[in-house]
Amino acid sequence: MIERLVITSETRAIYPEYLPFFIHQHPEAIATHPPLEKGSEPSTLKEAIEQVERHWLLRAVKQCKTTYEMADYLGISQPTVVRKLKKYGVDSKTN
Repeated sequence: MIERLVITSETRAIYPEYLPFFIHQHPEAIATHPPLEKGSEPSTLKEAIEQVERHWLLRAVKQCKTTYEMADYLGISQPTVVRKLKKYGVDSKTN
């Protein structure tokens, strides 16, 4: 994201309004990044993406009451939330 901002910025400075909308909606996303699962350094991009997706799903389950709220929180559709919960074996009822 930083590299993209540096390349696409028309000024020498990067201002908050240049940041993606999800950062403004969820400022805690800047300071947190998903921890690697114990003893499992991802060996492929696909594995790394899956770890990040699972982390964000677990986070959404803790903060939201419904899959519709989770979808809004994550910026994806509700059917996609349901599919990913099933894919990663995450129970949306255990918050």
